[in-house]
Amino acid sequence: MFGVLAVTVFVVLVAFGLSGSSIGVLYAQEGVTLATTNPKPDDPALLLGAPRPIRTDEWSIATPAAIGQTLQGFPDTPWIGLTRTDAQVFQYSLPTVDASALAKPQTWGYLLLGPERGLSWSWWFPFLLAWSSLYLLTRMLTCRDLLAAAVAFIGAMTPFTAWWTSPSPNLFVGFATLTIFAVARALITQSWKARLSWGALGGWSVAGSVLLLYPPWTVSTGIVAAAFVVGLLVDIRPRLVSVVQTVLSAGAVATAILLPWFLDVRPAFEAINETIYPGQRRSPSGGAVWETLLSAPANLVTATSGVSPALLNQSEVASSWLPLALIAALTPLFLLWGRKRLGTGAQTISVGKGTALALTAVSVLLLAWMLVPGLPPAVGELTLLNRVPGIRATVAVGLALLLLAVVLSRLELPIDRKRQALVVSTASLASAVAVACSNRVLYPDMNDLGLLVTAAGGALITWAFGSIATGIGERTSLTMASVYVVASAAVVNPLYQGLGPLENDPVSQAAREFATSQDERIAVTLGGRELQALVRGGGLQVLSWTTEYPDPAFWTKVLPGQEEVWNNFRNYSWRYDPDADPMTATVTAPDAADLSVDLCDPLIRDLGFSVVFSPEAVEASCLTPDRVIRRGEQLVYIYLVEG
Repeated sequence: MFGVLAVTVFVVLVAFGLSGSSIGVLYAQEGVTLATTNPKPDDPALLLGAPRPIRTDEWSIATPAAIGQTLQGFPDTPWIGLTRTDAQVFQYSLPTVDASALAKPQTWGYLLLGPERGLSWSWWFPFLLAWSSLYLLTRMLTCRDLLAAAVAFIGAMTPFTAWWTSPSPNLFVGFATLTIFAVARALITQSWKARLSWGALGGWSVAGSVLLLYPPWTVSTGIVAAAFVVGLLVDIRPRLVSVVQTVLSAGAVATAILLPWFLDVRPAFEAINETIYPGQRRSPSGGAVWETLLSAPANLVTATSGVSPALLNQSEVASSWLPLALIAALTPLFLLWGRKRLGTGAQTISVGKGTALALTAVSVLLLAWMLVPGLPPAVGELTLLNRVPGIRATVAVGLALLLLAVVLSRLELPIDRKRQALVVSTASLASAVAVACSNRVLYPDMNDLGLLVTAAGGALITWAFGSIATGIGERTSLTMASVYVVASAAVVNPLYQGLGPLENDPVSQAAREFATSQDERIAVTLGGRELQALVRGGGLQVLSWTTEYPDPAFWTKVLPGQEEVWNNFRNYSWRYDPDADPMTATVTAPDAADLSVDLCDPLIRDLGFSVVFSPEAVEASCLTPDRVIRRGEQLVYIYLVEG
């Protein structure tokens, strides 16, 4: 029933072209800033909520890139910023027509349904994947439908997954959990044909996670999946032939997908690895802020009231559900005195202390990597956690603790349920206090009512985790927690229909007109992110935009001796300066820079752009005025490049 409901909801959302995209911030705005929090009230595509200007990776890069890529017919090497970029390695999951698309299901909507429903598909598919994988794994382990459905909601509907979408953390949660499920099924099945099929599904899931091209989440969730499988091997002790067949099947499928892909993109991959950021970035331990670990229960209040954190920003402080007090109280009890519950006849797989110990160990490792500075570099090198900034490990910790609670449910304690209830109640009260204290520091402007609601949310989630592990008060607590987590995630993003300004804005319409006038038309936009998004989303390739990796031959000519500026992933904004000779750069953020560019310099002209969009009039010898567009209170000037 849960699976049918999840698929039905997904199909309906995609059919109506609904998404949670924040592209509505572009609707007739003069210019988008992080202070732009109120949408235009007459935006017909905005059905509920408000777009989030802080989601710049989504509305200014990921969504316009995918829409533009679709309108252009899925080119292999489009201009993305100042590099002809291999579309297969663009970290925002561009839809591509090649073999790697088989393991990028989040892009299938663009390939099959077009840009509008493709956006909807890409938005909701990560949730469907995480829901389905968590439900299937939990149902297999426990044979309890309500528990499995609640785990699916709690694992997929977190503030962290709501605030981050490029790429969506739920893709990593879903692929990691699906890998565990597929491997477990392969190990227990009696049919070698079924075993090879389940192993193949596990290999496909591994390839899908790798192709998301975001190591912090691939590595950290992969470690959780690996720990679960190791613990499972200890608990069920499968036949050696079953293990070998599973490994060979999974490895063959993952290799069949990843090896041709790697050989094809190797030059681009090497270029990325040679960048200062992200290629040469290695993260030490520490780096996370402990207050953010307990920030999740505050999300329902802060996302609706607009209260801002004192540290970082709303996306950076978002967390998964982490009932640390409960896990710290229950886990030692189960590991020391727990014993496997008797089978019910319907149970398909039996997990126990081996899996619980493995998940406990990986949770401690991840928390230590997040919070303890100065761990030996060998820890990061051996575990690959040096690819994971501490602040990015939250999604993996949340997954590990949730799976640990599920595994503990397969053990029973030799103490009566009243004493177990006392432990859960005490931990829930402790969580409420800890959540209130940490969020008072994190959100000093939150009023007392908001703090009370936040503390109550922390207690509810802790109670729900306790119910997962012990079964006490299961029906009530899990139902309440499911409603709570869905509401907490739903208030973060708007409900938006269609492409909005990427289709209807006069700038996007002009871009589509130019894009259809010849096979490949390349544009330059002056100013900030809004024109970049509208022109790219309108179907033109844009030079003055995010650059995934540099072309050293070009950059050494225009910015000699400034490799620290250009040898990085950067979001560039251009302005015209005839005295730039031909370009000067000002770094404005770790991943952003302003470029002053002489558009008429031969080195710049050689890039092949033919149209310029500017928020102000430009006088340049190589530009001919084409038209002036009014969008809201803003004028946009369009120029054609002579010759």
